[in-house]
Amino acid sequence: MLQQKDLKEHLKSVKRFFLLDQGDFIVHFMDAAAGELRKNSEVVSQLRLSSLLELALRTSTANADPFKDNLMVVIFQFDLISQILLVLRAGSEDEPNNVLPIEDKNLSGFEAFCLDYRVGWPIDLVLNRQVMDRYQMLFRHLLYCKHVERLLCNSWILGKLARKCDNLMTTWFTTAFLLTQRMLTFIQHFQYYMSVEIIEPAWHNFFKRVDQVSNLDLLLDSHLHFLEVCMDDCLLASPDLLSLVGKISVACVTFANFIQHLAFSTTGVDLSSSGESEQCIIYLSRHSSVVDKPLLHDPTPSSTLGLTINDVKYAPLEPATCSIESMITKITIEEFGRTGLSNDMTKTVANFDANFNRMLVELLEKIKQYAKHQSKLLSLVSRLDFNDFYTQFANSEHSLNSHCDQVKILHENQINYNSFLQTNSVSDDEDYI
Repeated sequence: MLQQKDLKEHLKSVKRFFLLDQGDFIVHFMDAAAGELRKNSEVVSQLRLSSLLELALRTSTANADPFKDNLMVVIFQFDLISQILLVLRAGSEDEPNNVLPIEDKNLSGFEAFCLDYRVGWPIDLVLNRQVMDRYQMLFRHLLYCKHVERLLCNSWILGKLARKCDNLMTTWFTTAFLLTQRMLTFIQHFQYYMSVEIIEPAWHNFFKRVDQVSNLDLLLDSHLHFLEVCMDDCLLASPDLLSLVGKISVACVTFANFIQHLAFSTTGVDLSSSGESEQCIIYLSRHSSVVDKPLLHDPTPSSTLGLTINDVKYAPLEPATCSIESMITKITIEEFGRTGLSNDMTKTVANFDANFNRMLVELLEKIKQYAKHQSKLLSLVSRLDFNDFYTQFANSEHSLNSHCDQVKILHENQINYNSFLQTNSVSDDEDYI
């Protein structure tokens, strides 16, 4: 199998495509398929995505891969968490094997898209369904992180352009793009941790074992061990950690779309000169509800659904429009400047900032607990909190909560004391009478 069937080359191809070993092909694909992947998963064209994937493969370094034609596009109707639970349930003796996950009709194309790899006998003994399911889960996880990073990068670029507008030199605007930078730092450090510190060393150890094993069973065990290590250390085997990462990712995507809607209004066409003032009505609430968003539900606007961010409602666009510019509802520069001076905008950005900080602090605290048994996770903690910013934030929050608790206790004691005095006063009067 190793000599005649090019097993090692097949393994390299799977790593290249599913673990984004050479990620230029996925960048080309996401550029070409962005409009399609923004749609709801039920209306995404699998045929169109297959054509765009083939185009991306032919125009990238993946064109030299001898097994690139083995790839095929898959559109799942359930999210990553459901797939993980399905795989874990399949290995449990207490659960029936015919239980299927509940379909999610609110998935975006970015969440539903995945790859599959077709091989024949005897390679399919090694790249079997159990193995490919784990590769697919890792791919969906890495792809979504890449999607979040690209959105934040676009927001950062738009922010640089929007800063040329004098109306935007306000406190909330500076705070917003500082928050964008911190979100981008988080997702880039997280991707580096998974790709360089987890996947690469584990792959190196597994690939050395391929030449050392003496039978197929040992090869399968080594392969599954490699995948289990990757899933454990990439947080896929810890539902509570993955849930927090999903919430933080959703917060990043929501905030990136929020910034892009505002920044495009200053870098797009000048509506005031055309005589048509297309303005969207912005309703801003004081409290962000992003943490209540279901795990890994992508709030990226689609061509059929309107976008709501913090009660900010953007009207849906026509199905025929799919470019990035057409996904954004324009408002005039004058209206944008007035919005930037409103207190509601400042509160909205502050809510995003506070929610992001709290979720990241919670993630770091949980990772520290898991690090007692998985020491590799300490590297992720040191990366995400390299300057103790979130540690100081957690300490300040703890001090504030402690102070509030003390004030509350003093207030309750004062109420009890006043009630005691009134009771004793009434008793004395009764005795006197």
